[in-house]
Amino acid sequence: MKCSRFNFSNSTPKKCTGIPRGFDWRVSITRKDKEKAPLNLTGYTNKVIIKDMSGATIFTLIDVLDFSENGIYTPDVATGQMYIIIKKESTGTMADSQYKYEWESVEPDGFSRLFMFGEINVYQGAF
Repeated sequence: MKCSRFNFSNSTPKKCTGIPRGFDWRVSITRKDKEKAPLNLTGYTNKVIIKDMSGATIFTLIDVLDFSENGIYTPDVATGQMYIIIKKESTGTMADSQYKYEWESVEPDGFSRLFMFGEINVYQGAF
């Protein structure tokens, strides 16, 4: 089942994120501070855990250095922009199903917070 919208938010999702099985997938997120300016991400670390609906972990995505592998890529910490990346070799192994995710962000002082959470639907592409 394809989803109609991204649900990356800090609240309970109303829609889901759709990922076509067997294709590379990435989404861009820009973190902002209280004044709505880009958050400088120097010293932050990130982890996204994707689980099936029974609670079994499917993937754990961590900070990576570029777009070449699964993970969370921050091209320039000063802009607050990050990408979640799941390569086609990994989406191809996922069943057409619904999954849950949690994004943990650890701030430079060591404070760990649940940054985002929601649901993902993996679906068969056009063929």
